[in-house]
Amino acid sequence: MLLSALGIGSMTGSAVAARVSRLLGESHAVAVGVGGLLTTIAAPGLSDNVWVIALLMTAGSVVGTLFGVKVISMRQRSVSNELLGRVNSAFQFVGIGSAPLGATFGGLLASMVSIRPVFLLLSAVAALTVLLLRPWRREPVSVAA
Repeated sequence: MLLSALGIGSMTGSAVAARVSRLLGESHAVAVGVGGLLTTIAAPGLSDNVWVIALLMTAGSVVGTLFGVKVISMRQRSVSNELLGRVNSAFQFVGIGSAPLGATFGGLLASMVSIRPVFLLLSAVAALTVLLLRPWRREPVSVAA
């Protein structure tokens, strides 16, 4: 059910991402998207009610989709066509390749405490990372063709 909530939210978010981005502007859309991602990450730690978690994850993934759409669009504009495939594959390698390490660490940590604090800790680490990197402060760039 929770994976369905993410799917419904993401599909809805992708359908409205362009309009919302035009309305908010690129930097604000990225910042709002980060808030959605953090909500999605924190949701299982905020409640033990599956319906509340599903609602938070759906809402978070609607808004969180803005982050993905805008960051990938910014990357496509800022990287030359000759390097775009390599850059995208490097991002995929790091993003997806690190998932088993995170799952292992999260599972070990959850076995020592419980699952809810792990989600809250993860969302706090993600929020701190975002505050340090501030992706919404990046100026739009374009590559000369």
